[in-house]
Amino acid sequence: MNLLREYIRELLTESVHPKIKEMIDALEKAKGYVEILPDRVIVWEPTEISPRRWVAMVAYETTAGARAGGKCGGAGGVVQSATAKTGMGPLAYDVAIEAQEGMGLISDRSVVSREARAVWDYYMNNRPDVEVVQLDDQYNTLTPEDEDNCDQTMADSYGLGDWESSSLSKLYKKSGTPVMDELRKRGMLK
Repeated sequence: MNLLREYIRELLTESVHPKIKEMIDALEKAKGYVEILPDRVIVWEPTEISPRRWVAMVAYETTAGARAGGKCGGAGGVVQSATAKTGMGPLAYDVAIEAQEGMGLISDRSVVSREARAVWDYYMNNRPDVEVVQLDDQYNTLTPEDEDNCDQTMADSYGLGDWESSSLSKLYKKSGTPVMDELRKRGMLK
């Protein structure tokens, strides 16, 4: 079963998830683009009054570190996310995960909106192209190693005492950059 799952994941990393592809198509039709900065991903669309207006943004620290209460598997950590237009947030998250160069991304450790939590839940339950890695808490409850330790306060509050089952207790990563490659191919990545 693990070999089959690995094979499916490998096939999926070579292509863009259908829902993300729909977002890219809509963004292209609107003549928008995605910009990757050192600490954030911004999805832009032009408006009638402005050549560009942000419609989604995910800001992150490249290594979660002390702010996240542990090493968190070396992942980057979301520090803020926002959408001005419904529907483009997951595209920004996908690019932010890929921008971590295989190290992955974790949710904000202090505040997670209902909408952001829905994105993490979707990654955990519906995205076989995204690798989901369970992180430990700061007390080594799951593993003796410190490398995977991460503050699980948010996961605990949403998991109602069962923090390990929460999507916020995980690290999310991809082995490739299919979304960034597709955006680059279409001239939509800056």
